[in-house]
Amino acid sequence: MMFEERKKALLLEQKTIEERLINLDRNGKSTPDKVEKFLDLACNPWLSHQIGFPEEKREMVKIVTSNRLVEGKTQI
Repeated sequence: MMFEERKKALLLEQKTIEERLINLDRNGKSTPDKVEKFLDLACNPWLSHQIGFPEEKREMVKIVTSNRLVEGKTQI
């Protein structure tokens, strides 16, 4: 009885991990790729923003301000 429960739990965990791997492949960017891009942008954010394409500028602003809260004209 315990063997069957453990086997079922392991198979479920395996299925979950396989689905995560498929999603990583589907999204095209893995965590190390995202970290590398962030570090590239973080080396000199002002220069990266000045010379970047509009999409890159939006991404940079999104990354830099991701944890900020603003209310009106005041930062919280």
